[in-house]
Amino acid sequence: MGIFSRLFGRKKTAEEKVPEVREIPETEAHPEVHEMPEAEAQTGTRGVPEAREAEDFEAMARETVLAQTIQRLKEKTLKPVIHIDLHAEPAGLADSKLGGVPYLPADGEVPTDKKGRQLRLLAQLRLAELPENRMGLPEEGILQFWILDDDLLGLETDPDQMTESKGHRVVWYPSVDETVTEESVLEKYHPYFDEESYFPMQDVFRMTFTLAQESLSYSDFRFDRAFAQAWNEVCPSDKITGYRELDVEMSDAMMDAVSGAGHKIGGYPMFTQWDPREGKMENYGILLLQIDSFGAEGKEIMWGDSGVGNFFITPEDLEQRVFSRVLYTWDCY
Repeated sequence: MGIFSRLFGRKKTAEEKVPEVREIPETEAHPEVHEMPEAEAQTGTRGVPEAREAEDFEAMARETVLAQTIQRLKEKTLKPVIHIDLHAEPAGLADSKLGGVPYLPADGEVPTDKKGRQLRLLAQLRLAELPENRMGLPEEGILQFWILDDDLLGLETDPDQMTESKGHRVVWYPSVDETVTEESVLEKYHPYFDEESYFPMQDVFRMTFTLAQESLSYSDFRFDRAFAQAWNEVCPSDKITGYRELDVEMSDAMMDAVSGAGHKIGGYPMFTQWDPREGKMENYGILLLQIDSFGAEGKEIMWGDSGVGNFFITPEDLEQRVFSRVLYTWDCY
């Protein structure tokens, strides 16, 4: 049974709340009284050390503090998120999808890296298909995410160059030409790949969307300080400086509660290693897109060893519709 189940338990039914009433036999009404052994009389226990009881009580108390801390953190850090559901089925040229043939206007060109190698379409958002939201995204057109299909999937390993559009590109087409055909796109779409493809998916997934809210995720660079502050407000007598002071079981429960996992737009990110924004790129506060390592209906998505890919933008660039400086990163276990 997990921490939160132990804290709040299972709701009892009406039948469980009313105990069965039965007549007590005479032998039970006057039970035989046994004298307590001298050793037990001195310790005040029957084989359960008082120290163990104190430890169990302390652990239970900290679990209660953890539940209240997570609740307080959620109340303070909630922000909108659009969850993405995937469907392993065909998608139109201009539909929202992962993989497949990209939409390109008649005069459009496939993005390339500095060596002239064509990038490959990772994701395409038909913005009119998104639920109404206040994230500042364009309301019309198509937003595309492209990466190079090499062994690093277009990633720049130098943190100072992660926002440079070399092995990745984000492109916004403000309007859609419905007369463009898949055949005309395929005449110019010939994405590069190494001797074998490292791309996260080999199938096409159609996207649908749901608007929700979520709280700060544990791998976000701001989490440790925010978590410690919330914990210390809940329990000032047991202050901590970060969540790493929790024991393994409590730490696992906390990570499950605020993992940040999943395919989504907005909200808070998940990283398997660390948040590369910490330090010089903390202004990249808007999560444009996150693609996780799970597919749908038996079709796989995999970033390396169960990793996750993220695209971030600054509030200023999003407001001005500047998508040439987007931060792209992915990591895995």
